[in-house]
Amino acid sequence: MMDFKSITARIFSTRRRKQAAEDFKYAEDRNRVMDSISVGKTEHMGNVVTKIFAVGDEYKVYEIKTDVISESLRTMVFPLKKEDPDGLERKFDGIRIKYSQIKGQLYKASDDTSIKTQIAHIISHALNDHVDEANESFDSLLEKIENEYQAQLSHRKIYLLTILFLVMGLITTSFIIYRWDQFPIHYQIKNLVYISAAASVGGFISVSLKIKDVAFEKDAQNILFYLYAIERVFVSVVAGVISYAAIKCKILFGIVTELENPIWGFILFAVVAGFSETLIPGLLSKLEQDNK
Repeated sequence: MMDFKSITARIFSTRRRKQAAEDFKYAEDRNRVMDSISVGKTEHMGNVVTKIFAVGDEYKVYEIKTDVISESLRTMVFPLKKEDPDGLERKFDGIRIKYSQIKGQLYKASDDTSIKTQIAHIISHALNDHVDEANESFDSLLEKIENEYQAQLSHRKIYLLTILFLVMGLITTSFIIYRWDQFPIHYQIKNLVYISAAASVGGFISVSLKIKDVAFEKDAQNILFYLYAIERVFVSVVAGVISYAAIKCKILFGIVTELENPIWGFILFAVVAGFSETLIPGLLSKLEQDNK
């Protein structure tokens, strides 16, 4: 019969082997997960990794490919040992609420890559045993995002309303000329006024559809955004006038000149020219190639 010491030794030996097997499997799983978080690879959750913002021995902060910006930033905390002697998961739990809040505000950031980089730095700071400071940094970053977002809204409002004011002025002018049959100007000038108004409408539609994606300078004075608006209307008007000249010369859509009332065709293509940012540049490039 085996004595008590032999039985005890065998029990401890079995436990050690079992523990060693569990530790080996944990390390294997950890290495597999952490290695999968590399740019261009598909990570353990099935998402393609597009950027790595912060890397430590036991964590990674990274970006995945997704259309939902609040879900694009991910953090993987995977301690070297299963017991987590450094308390990394506890530290991460200490910033989890603020971290979730700021991810939900990423849509407000004009430069989300810069914000994500700052978030990654704050997470690294927290995991290095500075949880309270990290939460304070998150609060400051949230305030910064909100202030920049409100500034962007103000700039967009100035830009859009200025364009609208100019467009309404051109439309009003063209309406007055149209209603006053004896207006003492040449009919070609009248047509150009109509074309300018139509092109400005096209430009306003284009700006309205894209305004959410426009990022303005953060600290610029308001006068700059008024100038941007004037420039956009001017470009639209010039594009409309060029389209009118191209149609009259039968370089572009010459069939319009054969219509019973061609002015409506001119107006239609003026709207298109004011809206499109590629139509007139494309036409000019074609003319240049033909000339060569």
